[in-house]
Amino acid sequence: MSGVEDLGRRHGRGRFKDLLWGIGVALSVLAVETAIEVLFGERPEPGPDRRAQYRRELRDYLIGIGLAILLTLVPFGLVHWPVLARSGLYLAIGACAIVQGAVHLRFFLHINPPRQNTDDLHLVLFTSLILFLMVGGTIWILGNLATRMH
Repeated sequence: MSGVEDLGRRHGRGRFKDLLWGIGVALSVLAVETAIEVLFGERPEPGPDRRAQYRRELRDYLIGIGLAILLTLVPFGLVHWPVLARSGLYLAIGACAIVQGAVHLRFFLHINPPRQNTDDLHLVLFTSLILFLMVGGTIWILGNLATRMH
């Protein structure tokens, strides 16, 4: 008796066969996915072009994280050291938030409006509309409740 048959007897033939079948399916799916990537060029071969692309992406991510940190620290600094009037402070925080949203779209989500097709623009506009409705509706409801409580 072979070791595989012995293992199958000890652990129940059905579970062991199911385990082997699952491993076989997983490996075959992985092999098919890898073959598709290689055949259709989704996995580029390492070379100078690939390294240059990696450096460009790394540079973009580092610029993005630097700008995101800066656009987060500026409002904290403006609040900590009061150098602006209250209305100016609100405008500065709002402007930093809008610019930081644009930084995230450009550097992390790779949505660049001049080079993107209209589907990506529609996606961003629809998402902005939904966020505007949710935030605006929440402020409206909370404001209405605040006036009723006083």
